[in-house]
Amino acid sequence: MSYVAVLRDGLCVLRVNDSSRISGAFIALLSRAVGFGFSSKLLQGAPILGKESRVFEEFDSYRLVGLKLSDVVASSNVVARLEFASKYGMQPSDIPMIPSSGYKVSMAKYDVVRAGVSGTVSYFASGRFSVTGRLQDWLIGFIQERLIDYGLE
Repeated sequence: MSYVAVLRDGLCVLRVNDSSRISGAFIALLSRAVGFGFSSKLLQGAPILGKESRVFEEFDSYRLVGLKLSDVVASSNVVARLEFASKYGMQPSDIPMIPSSGYKVSMAKYDVVRAGVSGTVSYFASGRFSVTGRLQDWLIGFIQERLIDYGLE
């Protein structure tokens, strides 16, 4: 696990890599060390699905390769979870099993290419992002600058 402190508009934003369960203990330890007046909150990522052309405008290409949905009403007393994957990309509007509304996007995974270098961005309903590939370092900065709601407005 690693931590990176980012100073932004007078706030210290702590980015936690590989957070799992240990980050909660770390925040508790930090609050004991800093003392009175310390507060923290989880920063949420902005949902991407449906806004790809605006979010990924700096990329040469992008494609939705994984999609997990929950709370899909299958029938009057049945709620379903659906998972879709494609090597070549997909459009949710082209998948007849997906209703037009009334579901929650649990995860959306995109393959992205920028300047001939590829990477993967996954967005989770919790607001967490996961990035992999050779574009990983650039993607982390991109997410910090563009996709995190810092609550500064």
